[in-house]
Formats: sequence, structure tokens, C-alpha cells
Amino acid sequence: MPRKKGTRKSRRPKLIDDPADYGLYVKKSKIHGHGLFTDHNIKKGERIAPYNYSKSNIMTWKNFKRKHGNDFRFTYSLQRQGKIINIKKARNLITMINDARPKENTFLKKKALWAKKNIRKGQELTLSYPHYNPAAKKTRKKR
Repeated sequence: MPRKKGTRKSRRPKLIDDPADYGLYVKKSKIHGHGLFTDHNIKKGERIAPYNYSKSNIMTWKNFKRKHGNDFRFTYSLQRQGKIINIKKARNLITMINDARPKENTFLKKKALWAKKNIRKGQELTLSYPHYNPAAKKTRKKR
């Protein structure tokens, strides 16, 4: 059905995998933009969902910075390898998880998302973004 003239298009991002397949859903977040939420209780240590990406999504930091500058949206760091996973074009559901350091409730390991602690139904899933540090932004001094 075509949209009526003057109606707003949904700002909800498009994903390559369906969060509902894993008991998850996307909605407006209190942290930032949209977030990923659970529709069931998740126990600590439980595998939540796969982290789908291909080897072609992995870039060196130098190549990433040359191509995208400091725009780290839809990326995840492989710090020990000095590389970054860039999934800006084909986003999976993991890209909807917001940073909530130091109180994150999930972590990535072996191409999957795992529960770091018990997560209640309706709670937002959060990660620690090791390559993103908003506190490091320089603040302008008042004169």
C-alpha cells in the first residue's frame, strides 16, 4: 500500500536478520536512538544471538580511519588484532545495541552475543564499545 502524501517514513533501521527470531525487538532507547530489547528473561552466560559478519567486513584501523574518519557507528573493535568490524552497509541486529559502560549486560565472543549477567524481560541489551570513549572528547574551556 503506498504511503499517503505528507506521512513520515519510519526511522526504524533495516536489519539483515530478524530480532524476533531470537526473542528480541527494536524500540526507542533512553540511551541513544534505537536499542535492542528482550521479550523474555535471559540468564547469565546464555547465548543470545549470533553476530553475523563476513571476513570482508574486517578492516585495519588505518584503512577504516582513511575511509570513514571517526564515524564508528555500526562497528565493533577487535582490539587485540588491531582491526575493526565494519557493518555499516549490511547491519545485523547487534548494531542496535547501545554502549553502557561500565554497566553493560552483554559481551561478544566467538561470533555470538552472550549475557554477562541476568537480563530481565523488557530490558535493553547493552555492550561496552572499546573503541568509543565519549568522555575523551575535548571540552571547550570558558574564558
